[in-house]
Amino acid sequence: MDSLKEFDIEFIKLKEGSHEFDYVLDDKFFESQKSSLSSKGVNVKLEFVKSVNIFYLNFDFDGIVETECDRCLSDLSLPIKGKQSLIVKVTDKAMDDDDNIVYILESAYKINVAQYLYEYIHLMLPIKKTCDLVGKECDAAVTSKITMLFDFDSQQAIDPDRDTDLDLEKE
Repeated sequence: MDSLKEFDIEFIKLKEGSHEFDYVLDDKFFESQKSSLSSKGVNVKLEFVKSVNIFYLNFDFDGIVETECDRCLSDLSLPIKGKQSLIVKVTDKAMDDDDNIVYILESAYKINVAQYLYEYIHLMLPIKKTCDLVGKECDAAVTSKITMLFDFDSQQAIDPDRDTDLDLEKE
């Protein structure tokens, strides 16, 4: 059985107007996406507005995502809260999707929103995920091992203006 079937919206069965869908994204969802993220529950409310040849999908996210600190690999619980929108246009010929517009053929009768949910969660995560975002200190044992690998006081310190490949050839 397809684990993402619950994210299928059979729009062919829906009348024109607004429809609401509720999802809870948990570990099972993230595992199906082959993701390193996990969660006990990210609540998603989806307002699906159907018109003749266009659908408006408005997503509202709220929950906590489990990930690792980029610096020390400690477990982090990052809050997720935000809104995203997607426009789906029905066309008679295949077209490439844009950032916020998805094109589907007239012969389609459903759309699966799982991939969009997954992508939107990643867009809500900070680029740099560190312990200080949640008021924690990084694991000192791990960070000390990392800093031991780099001798920041030596003459060979990293200089952004230095071309290390050319310097090595001269030596």
